[in-house]
Amino acid sequence: MRLWRTKAGPSLIIGALVAHPLSPALAQPARAAPASSARVVAPASPAALYGELFRAVQTMRIFPDGKTFVDATARRDPAAIMADYRRQAPRDAAALRAFVLANFTVPGVNDRQADDLRQHIRSL
Repeated sequence: MRLWRTKAGPSLIIGALVAHPLSPALAQPARAAPASSARVVAPASPAALYGELFRAVQTMRIFPDGKTFVDATARRDPAAIMADYRRQAPRDAAALRAFVLANFTVPGVNDRQADDLRQHIRSL
């Protein structure tokens, strides 16, 4: 606590100090976090994982928007899905959609079982 004398009389300053924008404390660059031996690796994007399948789904527009397939989760190993995709090579939108729905859980499309929906309705 410090008492300051001004022309208007003594003022009492209590509390935190506020740094001035030109303060040397603010002029110092931010310090980087210490390096660790563990490296964080981001998961591969759907475009990187599924390459040509991803491009086909997006260009054939088998879902109402471009985010639906991105949010889908694979039911099997991505390498196995891609091997089947190359072997089957679905040529039209209907065949591609059937392939995707067989290999992925797509939010809002095939992510609920009939029993889940019935249970949900009963709980309302």
